[in-house]
Amino acid sequence: MGEGGPGADTSVLRGAHLERGEQARDDVLRQDGSGRLLSFSLWIDATPRPGWLNMAIDRALLERAQAGERWLRLYAWHPSCLSFGRHEPAARRYDRERIAALGLDVVRRPTGGRAVWHAGELTYAVAAPAAAMGALREAYAEIHRVIRDAVRALGAGAELAGARRATRVDAGACFAAPAGGEVMVGD
Repeated sequence: MGEGGPGADTSVLRGAHLERGEQARDDVLRQDGSGRLLSFSLWIDATPRPGWLNMAIDRALLERAQAGERWLRLYAWHPSCLSFGRHEPAARRYDRERIAALGLDVVRRPTGGRAVWHAGELTYAVAAPAAAMGALREAYAEIHRVIRDAVRALGAGAELAGARRATRVDAGACFAAPAGGEVMVGD
């Protein structure tokens, strides 16, 4: 489960540059607890990328967040990819030889959670200084409210999952059961 593709040079990602067809704007706003509006750079990444590169870009954005920048990145995966959470005991739970035999793309995320199969979905990443987002639970809740409201604005019925106990990291696939506060669309 490597962190980069064969011969990958991820040093160019330190600048989190944009390629043709991608958009970056400073028009994503969030109101903090004191009522101030916080600006986020929006990166609509129009190029689906392999897992190792998506995670390298996310890490680069985290580094930029440590320097005070705020980012919202929307992106896709190609080829489809199985990603493992930072602390997930993947080597104990998944058959590495079987994964290799199937030719699956596999990567470890810099964030927590359990295994996620990425195929045909839109993924988001938020990278911002911790002080800008507040406590972790409040930051997750605010991010999920913003996403729920955006999905509703597109005409889909979206709700937030009710509060529930956190599932252990070794309990199976990440989205097998919704965590409290996650955005739910449909049945």
